[in-house]
Amino acid sequence: MPINKIKLNIPDAAKPLLKDPTSTVYSAFQRALLNVGRKIQENVKRNIVPGWNMGHQTRLPLFHGSAGLSGTIVYQLTGLRLQIGHNRIYGDIQEYGGIIRPKKAKALFIPMSIKGQKTGARKGGSDLEYGTDFIFKQQVEIKPKRYFERGMEASIDSIMSTLETMLNKIGGTAGLQ
Repeated sequence: MPINKIKLNIPDAAKPLLKDPTSTVYSAFQRALLNVGRKIQENVKRNIVPGWNMGHQTRLPLFHGSAGLSGTIVYQLTGLRLQIGHNRIYGDIQEYGGIIRPKKAKALFIPMSIKGQKTGARKGGSDLEYGTDFIFKQQVEIKPKRYFERGMEASIDSIMSTLETMLNKIGGTAGLQ
């Protein structure tokens, strides 16, 4: 179940305190939101699946490195607004899928072995064997991995628990819409 909206019922008496950045209620709510952001970030990172998922059967990690992609998952708190996302275009293609085509080269260099991945597409002579260590493709389809969506879904219970704990302190409630 994707998160569309979380409805917060905040008591009228607490609403002015949430508008005052110097109030303890505002500070407590910010801490709760930062905790939610950290938990979502952890769950999204856990759902990044290594592999190209493009039709060939190698078990090589993502070209930019799965560690590199997980390092782009960020969250930011501005006031009482929590934003969660990634800071690379590469994350979008892994999340939603799409077609990759060469921009300057005639074809994409696709490593098929660890040796091919480490050596890369060198200009000039190479000890790589076509078909074993690498192949060329005119385009590559990246299938959607939905790592971000799965991470968000895995975070729902944690989000609700954190927000309910915070709201219980001020007499409010939280629920999914």
